[in-house]
Amino acid sequence: MANAAAERNKAFVLEAFDTLFNQRDYTAAQRFWSPDYIQHSAHIEPGRDGLFNLIKNSPAEMRYQNALTIADGDYVMLHGRFSNTGQLDRRRRRAHAGRPTRRTLGCPAGRGHGRGAQEWAAHVRRHLR
Repeated sequence: MANAAAERNKAFVLEAFDTLFNQRDYTAAQRFWSPDYIQHSAHIEPGRDGLFNLIKNSPAEMRYQNALTIADGDYVMLHGRFSNTGQLDRRRRRAHAGRPTRRTLGCPAGRGHGRGAQEWAAHVRRHLR
């Protein structure tokens, strides 16, 4: 029974990411991201609007590709990468020359890691209700 709930939670979070980052359906994405959503990345405007505005201002070709999904009870963690980030990639290369890049979405205490400008970690630890 618990495994079925974890699978439903994984599917819910993957659908949320696809809806916002790949389909860019902001109206539909509102059902996944609470109006009280807390954005922990200092370079992104606060709240759900900050996250949505970031995506609205990103290149239309940008996509999220998930690599790993882990669920434990009501918690889900995703690890994946964003591609075709355009200007964001160039800024990151200059700012992080020779160092791993960091990009975290909705992760407590800003924890996250990446392996390069084309591969950003998107960790989401979200309590599902």
